[in-house]
Amino acid sequence: MLRTACDTVFYEDGEAFHARNISPPKGHDVMLIDQVVPIAIGITNERFKYVNFVCWHDAKRHEKPIYLVSNLFCAGEIIEYYDLRYAIECLFKDMKSTAFNLHQTRLKKPEEVSNLVMIAALAFILLTVLAIQYDSITWRKKVQRYRKDRKVLSFFTFALRLFEYFIDYVIDFDFSFQFSKNLTKKFSLNC
Repeated sequence: MLRTACDTVFYEDGEAFHARNISPPKGHDVMLIDQVVPIAIGITNERFKYVNFVCWHDAKRHEKPIYLVSNLFCAGEIIEYYDLRYAIECLFKDMKSTAFNLHQTRLKKPEEVSNLVMIAALAFILLTVLAIQYDSITWRKKVQRYRKDRKVLSFFTFALRLFEYFIDYVIDFDFSFQFSKNLTKKFSLNC
């Protein structure tokens, strides 16, 4: 499931339409059009086989409609999964631009992109573990401007800067995490 642009072109029964020209019926928040063929998703003009298109406009929450494409058939499910996405939005932002710059990859094959995302997700987890273990005023003052009323950096950004600090100043550190109750791994970096 993904959010698509308002200028994405779809085909329903051979007729083209732009997402921006679709809106839910009066009195409803959602319109589902099933079995459409999208074109111009991403940067290619390749047509994909059938997907389901949802135009969702909850005026209380969103100024403009949100256009979603999914292989799921239930509009409610599509919206529910899209809403859950925000629980991990920081991860997407960090993977795409803040830290890992995945948006600059030249990989084209889905398997290659998937592998890269999995590696970045593992790095994200390891950095989060590092942040948990070193989250204290002492360490935060070393990598950020400290404020008593709130944390200036996100957990991930703090971890990334702390990791860079350890490397730049050749500071030994270690951290451990547990994959399961029977397996604990301990890592240390000695420069």
